[in-house]
Amino acid sequence: MFKDLQDWKENVVPYLLEHMFCDPRYMRVDGKPLLGVYDPNWLNKNVGDAKAAVDYLREECMKAGYPGVYLIAQHRDDHGGDMANFRRWGFDSIYSYTWYATQGMGQQQKIQSHSDKKAIDVLPTPCMGWDTRGWDGPRGYWLGKDEFASLLKWSKDTYMAAAPEGALSRRVLMLGNWNEFGEGRFMYPCKLRGFGYVNV
Repeated sequence: MFKDLQDWKENVVPYLLEHMFCDPRYMRVDGKPLLGVYDPNWLNKNVGDAKAAVDYLREECMKAGYPGVYLIAQHRDDHGGDMANFRRWGFDSIYSYTWYATQGMGQQQKIQSHSDKKAIDVLPTPCMGWDTRGWDGPRGYWLGKDEFASLLKWSKDTYMAAAPEGALSRRVLMLGNWNEFGEGRFMYPCKLRGFGYVNV
């Protein structure tokens, strides 16, 4: 949590550099740390200028010896204006936290629809399902192993293969989620599919 741009500069960015990015286990692509921001609009509201915050983070990463940083923004709504804002603020790509109860073909359509806006690079984010009964929510849908396999194959062989050279979406695929059972999203071995999602 941070309250303004100064707080971002004095506390958040140093924390990222000193405690996260430097960890050898932290994910890097092309030597750049990969940082996901769940709600860029919230970031913009809190710092007052998301572009200034992103620019500052990039500069500090360069000073620390990284070739930069990849910034990805969570955005599941098919809203081109928001996507364009994220790009203008300096985000490299967007991903979706979930596609709710959407079946495999519906996920493909949503990923492609986002990408077709041409507002920002869109990472493929296939998900095995969404079912919030664990939180007393409505019954959702879980993909079968074959349906999940088909979705992953489309993501890799069709969507990612067609991404522009150098695009992050050509090299990074986001999978959600290892064990978020409360939201009915998991790949963790369990009674429903055994090791099925992991093996796929």
